[in-house]
Amino acid sequence: MLVDPTPAHPVQEVPAPEPPVGPEQRERADVDALEAGAPVVDLPLAAVPHDPFFAVRIALLVLYAGVYAWWTATQGLLLDRISVTISVGVFLLCAFAGKPWRRWATLALDATLYALMWFCYEMTRGAADRIGFPYQGRVVRDIDRVLFLGTDPNVWVQERFYGSDVRWYDNVASSVYYTHFVVPVVALAALWAVSRVQWVRFMRRFATVLAVSCAMFVVVPTVPPWLASSRRYGYDLLPPLERHTARGFYDLGFAGFVRGWQRALDWGNPVAAMPSLHAGFALFVPAFFLPWLRPRWSKALVLVFPVLMLASLVYFAEHWVVDGIVAFAVVGASFALWNRIEGRQRARRAGRARRALGVPGPRAAPAGPSGPSAPSVLLRRDLLEAVSDGASPEHATAAARYLDLVERYERHEVRLRARADHLPAAAPEGLFAPVEPVHVAAQHRRQAARLDPRLDGDEALTLVVARRERIRQAAALRPSTA
Repeated sequence: MLVDPTPAHPVQEVPAPEPPVGPEQRERADVDALEAGAPVVDLPLAAVPHDPFFAVRIALLVLYAGVYAWWTATQGLLLDRISVTISVGVFLLCAFAGKPWRRWATLALDATLYALMWFCYEMTRGAADRIGFPYQGRVVRDIDRVLFLGTDPNVWVQERFYGSDVRWYDNVASSVYYTHFVVPVVALAALWAVSRVQWVRFMRRFATVLAVSCAMFVVVPTVPPWLASSRRYGYDLLPPLERHTARGFYDLGFAGFVRGWQRALDWGNPVAAMPSLHAGFALFVPAFFLPWLRPRWSKALVLVFPVLMLASLVYFAEHWVVDGIVAFAVVGASFALWNRIEGRQRARRAGRARRALGVPGPRAAPAGPSGPSAPSVLLRRDLLEAVSDGASPEHATAAARYLDLVERYERHEVRLRARADHLPAAAPEGLFAPVEPVHVAAQHRRQAARLDPRLDGDEALTLVVARRERIRQAAALRPSTA
């Protein structure tokens, strides 16, 4: 409402209670925002309900979590690749129930690549045996001694802390150790269900760490401390050490969990120690989610976890300290590599859009590192058409608004999206390179038909698509009719 700017009647300065937000109020807000030059406006999604399968997915996921917890407590942890793959597959069936068929096709492709990654990982043991690089033991022991001024850290820790009785720190160390079999899989599956964009980011870095580690397992097969201390295998590089990873967790009552892990050891590669995947994954998962954490103390707190993991591995004689240091370096290199690649991809797409509009050279600041998902902005049809049509009287305004969004995209501040059927077919090449098409499914159209009949049909469909894709803002030239 308009308010008299003069102070003659102060009572008029108190606004009357606003009526429930309806089409007229939303249009007025859109007009005010657009006239003020705001690049985006909020979408009116309150009237759009969840899709009909939302409650079904929640119920299935709760049931899955209950069955998984019961199985773990009674039968032990799922550790072998086949069982873990089946478990993740069942989780995804629950999480994707009722999704459009196009999402299922994408999921099938992703799952195939995921399975291929683990198949290649399993093949490294056979490759190491066939190629026959010499086992490393004395060299890594000597590196640890240099790092600790002549002391063997595995021996030093066990001499001071290991005993016949289970202590509280045995429980803590075992608990930290066994998170390796749960946390990465849970993080990966959760991202898969919630955000494919973040799942792809996670998998790029994860697969890179795994690939580098597999190559090192073949080229640098490393004898772990528990094996290097064993006279039975003829090494005798250290005084006798105990490999006691299980007893702390067994003491906590997770006997089934421990039995499952001990069975899985029969399939493990005992010289796949350099780098330590336990240490690497313990850093990887917190590092990936670190940008979501705001307080600095919380960032410092989660980064204590990989330190605890490495300390536990040394205490259990599972790894040398240098195994963990190399793992941390591999994880850091993977993040640096993909941050750089993803930043350059954004810069190239933004550059193509600018060239299509005749804007020379980059205008945005250098692309920052990738982090949490930038908020999605839906480009409406009127903006897309005016940007692509150079003869339109609104082209200059639309192009300026679009370029502003492109620069924000390049700085990883927004994620640009548009309905696939709204993208102009005759647009200049590369103009919409930064824009992700959002495909409209038949179930979207069915749900849109059930919305308020006062809504324009195409606008109702846009709101349904935006709700399903978690898009809360839009960029347009004119206010919507919603």
